[in-house]
Amino acid sequence: GTSYSGKTIVLTQDIDLNNEEWTPIGIDFTNAFCGTFDGMNHTIYNLKVNKSKDAALFGEVNGSIKNIKVENANICGNDYVAVIVGKTWGSVTGCSVKNATITANPYAKVEGGTEYDGGAKAGAIVGYKADGTNEISNNTVENVTISAYRDLGGIVGYAQGATTVSGNTVKGLTLNYITIPSGYTYDSGTTNSNMGRFVGRQDANLISSNNTDLDA
Repeated sequence: GTSYSGKTIVLTQDIDLNNEEWTPIGIDFTNAFCGTFDGMNHTIYNLKVNKSKDAALFGEVNGSIKNIKVENANICGNDYVAVIVGKTWGSVTGCSVKNATITANPYAKVEGGTEYDGGAKAGAIVGYKADGTNEISNNTVENVTISAYRDLGGIVGYAQGATTVSGNTVKGLTLNYITIPSGYTYDSGTTNSNMGRFVGRQDANLISSNNTDLDA
């Protein structure tokens, strides 16, 4: 395949995916989408993803995603779970998500074992913003439910590095912790943690401003 580095892809019309199983675009860092995708404010309807990691419209991105609208989405995975981008080193701007359910389920580290991991980094726009100084800005989230064990946020689950999170709006947002079975443990003793209306888990050098919670 190609990374589309230096290329711009433009969406020219609305698309209905009819709840057919979607394979995310970009599957790991060496095969990430590295171009610019401009949705031109068109809408993608009925997105369904069920994948262990990088569960989203775009799995992994080292480029720019902008102006995409997604309406009616059901996203399920274990880590890096979102509607727009599972994991990114780039920017996500001007996107919107409406009417979506996002679930990051923890899993047994060894089949049949009692120690769990995963169920982390879940957000409506981005699951995990990795190292870098890019922005997640001017996105909107409406009527969305996000459930995860930890690191869940209305816009981004975990923002790492000097990320700018600004001008985003959430409305009708529900955040839920998922628990593990009684008598079981989670990796390194971590408990349910890092839930936020905009960002779940964040580094100290995160830049956050002018975000609006219409449920407040």
